[in-house]
Amino acid sequence: MKHKALLIFLLVITVVFGIFLTVKVTEYANAQAYDFFLTQAKLVAAAADPDDIRSFSGDSSELTTPAYNLTLERLTRIKQSMKDARFVYLMRLDHNQVHFIFDTEDTHSKDYSPPGEVFNNPSKELRDIFITGQPFVEGPFHDQWGDWVSAHAPIYDPRSGKIIAISGIDINAATWSKHVKFYKYASALISALLVSFMFGCIFLHNAVKHWQEAEDQVNKMARFDALTGLPNRYLINEILERVILDAEKNEKKFALLFMDINNFKWVNDTLGYSTGDKLLQIIASRLRQVLRRADIFGRIGGDEFVFILENLVDTHENALTIAEKIQNTLSMPITTHGLENFSILASVGIAIYPKHGETAERLMSNADYAMYQAKKNPFSQIVFFTHE
Repeated sequence: MKHKALLIFLLVITVVFGIFLTVKVTEYANAQAYDFFLTQAKLVAAAADPDDIRSFSGDSSELTTPAYNLTLERLTRIKQSMKDARFVYLMRLDHNQVHFIFDTEDTHSKDYSPPGEVFNNPSKELRDIFITGQPFVEGPFHDQWGDWVSAHAPIYDPRSGKIIAISGIDINAATWSKHVKFYKYASALISALLVSFMFGCIFLHNAVKHWQEAEDQVNKMARFDALTGLPNRYLINEILERVILDAEKNEKKFALLFMDINNFKWVNDTLGYSTGDKLLQIIASRLRQVLRRADIFGRIGGDEFVFILENLVDTHENALTIAEKIQNTLSMPITTHGLENFSILASVGIAIYPKHGETAERLMSNADYAMYQAKKNPFSQIVFFTHE
């Protein structure tokens, strides 16, 4: 349960991290593109000679002047060196209006803006740059030219330190959009893979858990009696082998009791197997109540039960006392499933390790033999194994 909770917690962390990664990578890609656009605008501003800019009055008559042509040559060269540049231009603020003073576009183009033309509806950022000198990027925009952004940088008069114009460059944003989308989708893919990995871990954890539960169930079915929940013959033999090894190593004794229910066949034949099954469950319940916590006992088949009693002060006397307690407890009247004041009669055979056997097989066989002797004994239904 703790592992599953941990995996779910890690899954939540992974999802949050994935979202965070996608957002941050997208922001990083946008910042990289933003810096690139600003750099282009600053290159345009650096290519413009402040003395020439200061001399421009914003009149079409300046188109043939050497200063204008020299500036045109410089800016055109920069535009051509920029793969995605669409328009390169210079603007000035006069009488609270933004005017074009220079445009590299062909004068015959419908997109050409002649000197003095007013730039309609300038943004707040565009107006503010004439005051703050803060370069900025606008967009992306979508119009007849496609997807594009505008980047602007101030041009300073080195003498006065004042802003005399700003550079402008309109750049095709398709490449930038692809760049951003690539990083966005790549980070989203990484996030999806991480989430898938965590889902896989949870699925694998559940699969392993179910497999372990199924394996435990199979092992339990193979080692425990389905009716009473007690260890079966296989598990009792396995435990007995371990107890013998420990007793041999530490030179200890222990007792093995073999018990059979005398009147069980009559119950099955007369009242049916369902009543017999209920009786076996009652026997198992009573045995749990009377035996010590350290005592090991199980049902090895039919109406036969085996008990392994260790750590007895006096092995012979203590084993006899426990056998008598078992008989007394089982003989208490039962009223259930057609049984009216029914008393269980049990015969018990006892074998002591190592006196009556040093192997599990021999010890079990001798205790079984003693139990059959108890069935025949008219005076006592508890018999210790004796060598004849």
